[in-house]
Amino acid sequence: MSAPDRRGLLDRADEKLSVRRQCALLGVARSGVYRPKKPANDNDLALMRRIDEMYTSWPFLGSRRLARMLKEEGETINRKWTPLSSSTKSSGRESLANHLGLPRTNTFM
Repeated sequence: MSAPDRRGLLDRADEKLSVRRQCALLGVARSGVYRPKKPANDNDLALMRRIDEMYTSWPFLGSRRLARMLKEEGETINRKWTPLSSSTKSSGRESLANHLGLPRTNTFM
């Protein structure tokens, strides 16, 4: 059962079990109960679609290169927000270089 489903089972009006105890029993963090997720705005969704297009075209590129390509297109974006932390991570993707066993840096020159 996913975390949102478990959060749905939580009953804040229950007098016998506190929210803290219910969260412990369900294995849900209390911060996720008290603080609702922010909805994504249209700009973020468009940017995530563009990142997804770029990733499907070039699955071997990392976050630095994708951020640089987006900057060349006129988008101002933080590299850490870019590929693996947003749309690609939520869709279960990661860089193709991780699976090919390629080195992170060019150490053989």
